[in-house]
Amino acid sequence: MLQPALSDPGAVSKKKPWYIENPDSYNTLRREVENIFPELSFVERVGEVCIEGDLHILDNSGKVLYRFSIRVKLSEQSPRGLPTVWETGGRIPWERERHMNPHDGSACIYLPEEFWYENPNGISISEFIRGPLTGFLINQILIDKSENHKWLKGEWDHGENGIIEFYAEHLGTSEPNNILRCLTMLRKKDTKEIKGHWLCPCGSGHKLRDCHRLNINELHKRIPSEVTEASHTKLKRAVQELRNSH
Repeated sequence: MLQPALSDPGAVSKKKPWYIENPDSYNTLRREVENIFPELSFVERVGEVCIEGDLHILDNSGKVLYRFSIRVKLSEQSPRGLPTVWETGGRIPWERERHMNPHDGSACIYLPEEFWYENPNGISISEFIRGPLTGFLINQILIDKSENHKWLKGEWDHGENGIIEFYAEHLGTSEPNNILRCLTMLRKKDTKEIKGHWLCPCGSGHKLRDCHRLNINELHKRIPSEVTEASHTKLKRAVQELRNSH
């Protein structure tokens, strides 16, 4: 049974993870995942819950073609939130070109903004494993087979460049300062409605009602403020470092 002691007693007081607040939902989720993926099991540690074991890549007949050892850390905010993933068998090099974080080996399966824009209500952990995670691992297999492999369904750039690429598609500008203005607008937790008389952050000089209001409204509705807050911090730091280098 999951115990509240999972929370680090030395940590600053904050909202408890959903799996502590809702043990019944957690136990239901655990049974579901372990039934669908018998080679995976839940591991409870202080401060986190992970799913660990082997994930099988199957052919159309159900034959196991490849096995990957993985660790999937559950989101603390929601059972349908974006988890953190590591490939623990050493098959995938920790390289940015392979969409692996060189610092800690975590997998860059989703740009957070992309995840929430595509899935405003999130997705279950079973759906995540069966869909995005399995797709990510298949891409890694294909990369090993061919240096010229193009990432299935496309790919974002790394770090702050990926953030810029995502918002550029919605604002029609890749100017970092314009993206920062957009993130400043979106990250405000107390902003319940984007006002049409505000200046559009795209840099056109027009008011939102005459420019990208629909796009901004969709971003505001779909992407949680903590995601835009984190991206704002990362991009602002990158822009400042660029200024200081000149």
